[in-house]
Amino acid sequence: MKRDMGASALNLRSQIRAKTPMRFIAALGINMNQVQQSNFIAAGAIGSFIAFFALMIIAFIPRPFISMDHFSILSGVKSLSVEELSNYKNYVALNLTFDSLYLIGHTFMWFGYASYLFKSSRSLAGIVGMLGFVSAWLDFTENEIRWSALEILLTGTASNMMVWQSIFGLSFWAVFLCSFICGVATLGKAPIHKVPFGLAVAGLFIAPLSYKFGFLPAFLWLILWHFVSGFFLWSLRGAKNA
Repeated sequence: MKRDMGASALNLRSQIRAKTPMRFIAALGINMNQVQQSNFIAAGAIGSFIAFFALMIIAFIPRPFISMDHFSILSGVKSLSVEELSNYKNYVALNLTFDSLYLIGHTFMWFGYASYLFKSSRSLAGIVGMLGFVSAWLDFTENEIRWSALEILLTGTASNMMVWQSIFGLSFWAVFLCSFICGVATLGKAPIHKVPFGLAVAGLFIAPLSYKFGFLPAFLWLILWHFVSGFFLWSLRGAKNA
């Protein structure tokens, strides 16, 4: 009995190793039943609302200074007093706490979209899942670099923030591209299917404008996208043969 179980386990591991990661994920999608798909879509909706509320809280966290630029502060271009640096650290700690909560919901949202698309197009679902994961991973990485740079700054040493700035920008491009794919892939005749598409198209125009007008338009778009995605995915949770 134990020998048979061991042989079966070894055979399963061999089959998994023989498959590429994308084929293995595709196999999981084929075996996903309707209940599981609905659960993942509902989880994506809940994740969207979690991300939305986290972004709203971040928007209203009081800033320690009227004009605050993370790049200038952490790279040492702008000097802060001991009291200002302490207030800045408290702000960043609170900001990153809710940003981490946002990223957890954000990741679930993309898995909700991917689960909805899996039955009809495994390729699109795979792209959405990969881009969604990359966007969250880049954002988590950006947060850790910022926190590490702040810890180093507390010792009196500034950091080179060029890598942080680049990762920060790339994380947004991944979000905008992934949202556009989702908007096009889920476009339908019903009005609720047209709203994510419209937002996704708007995002492709907002992304390049961020270089000119700063982060605020993109941040407001993120709030609206997660709010709409929450209602959109929730409405799809019972869809059959999505």
